[in-house]
Amino acid sequence: MKRNMIVLLAFVISVVMVSTPAYAGDIAGRLGIGLSLGAAIPTNDPINDYDTSINSGSIDIASKASIGEVFGIEGIYGISDNLSVTFDMTRRKTGITDEKTGYELGDVTTYSLVLSLQPRIPVSDYLVPYFDFGMGININAVSDDDIRMDNTIAFKIGAGMDYFITEDFALNIKAAWIPNNTGWKYSRAETRRINSSGIEVRKWNTDLDSLQVLLGVRYFFE
Repeated sequence: MKRNMIVLLAFVISVVMVSTPAYAGDIAGRLGIGLSLGAAIPTNDPINDYDTSINSGSIDIASKASIGEVFGIEGIYGISDNLSVTFDMTRRKTGITDEKTGYELGDVTTYSLVLSLQPRIPVSDYLVPYFDFGMGININAVSDDDIRMDNTIAFKIGAGMDYFITEDFALNIKAAWIPNNTGWKYSRAETRRINSSGIEVRKWNTDLDSLQVLLGVRYFFE
């Protein structure tokens, strides 16, 4: 992930340094596509409670979610120069471990499909900040075949900025918070021992909320 981020950042900086910005405020009625790459930063401890065959409650486990790599693709339509609608898909992978023992609870892959409105505020001929408000679905899957994960409703609150190199091509930076409070459940009629607690766990709730920061490119068709 670090190598990919360095390559993308170097590309962005080199293009900005050698390019002359052009007027690009007019996206009304135009379609666009975008690609982006970045990181998903966890905003809380992932495991907060559990259910067993006997009772439920707080689990004594110091869980930690790793910073995950994020890849995104999006379609854009300019309703006006000051408002656009986007449909984007991001893929992120997060590992969850018990900090006390190093026990790996699993890797979670999440596909977020979100429809968003983006109010745009052009501040110059080539620089356009925007806000990002959206809703969709988080599709969750875990690396352990015996575990079933719930899909969740996805909300997105964020902001970004387009830097137009030409009238059609823009560099993009954006950040968004996407909550993902899901649950894990073993698909068979069994329980699994969590090493650090000694508790036989059948299912548990998992908070995979993250702050996503991405760099990318956008292209608008005539």
